Amino acid sequence: RGIRGQLLGSGLSRRAFMQSALAAGMSAYASEQLWAQEAASKPRKGGTLRLVCDGGGATDSLEGKSSSGADHITCVQSAVYDTLVFPAADGTAASNLAESWSSSSDGRTWEFKLRKGVEFHNGKSLTAEDVAWSLRQHAVPGAKNGDGRNIVGNFESIRADGKDTVVIVQKEANRDLPIQLSAYALLIAPEGTTNWNAPGSGTGPYEIESFEPGVRYIGKKFKNFHRDDQGWFDSIDIGCVLDPATRTNALMTGAAD
Repeated sequence: RGIRGQLLGSGLSRRAFMQSALAAGMSAYASEQLWAQEAASKPRKGGTLRLVCDGGGATDSLEGKSSSGADHITCVQSAVYDTLVFPAADGTAASNLAESWSSSSDGRTWEFKLRKGVEFHNGKSLTAEDVAWSLRQHAVPGAKNGDGRNIVGNFESIRADGKDTVVIVQKEANRDLPIQLSAYALLIAPEGTTNWNAPGSGTGPYEIESFEPGVRYIGKKFKNFHRDDQGWFDSIDIGCVLDPATRTNALMTGAAD
């Protein structure tokens, strides 16, 4: 048991792993089994992730201000689009499209510095104007997402300061603004985007290959994605299946992951 613990997670090459196991008195069969266990435990890039979700409809839009929070459309939005900030596992704000941020002493004014080299799926470079315009959409009449309305509703102003800096002035001081900007609906698209369901508008890990609202989304890995710790699959297939028994059956039969 002690030898197994030392070998698992050792990072040895297959040859060195097998030599160590055999030298420790393990049989060739046991050594092969242990190596297979070690190899299977390491994350690998590639393949296709197949999801089945409920909560989709034929009128669904990927536009942030229309976000309902339903499972299918939210999963697709997360694959295609990005937020300015990303929620870390410990609940704090981590950099995403914004690389860094700072606030005034009274907590009302914030500056967000954008990550350089971020591209939309159509090849356009991300700018501060894109960010300011996208967030303003949650303040226009008819914006439906409650989180977006509440967060952006506290903005006195939002503007681009050059290509890489976004300045937000709030009506009331709010020191939680960075983590709030990770809200799933505060998505960023090119300034003036009218059809958020069309390919090319996101900066997320997967481009739109095909999307039928309420039915199915197929995405392929965006080759110029700005992060190396997300988007590990070559492609992603997100189906909308309303019946829970059918979703369960898809998992049981291996039709979905």
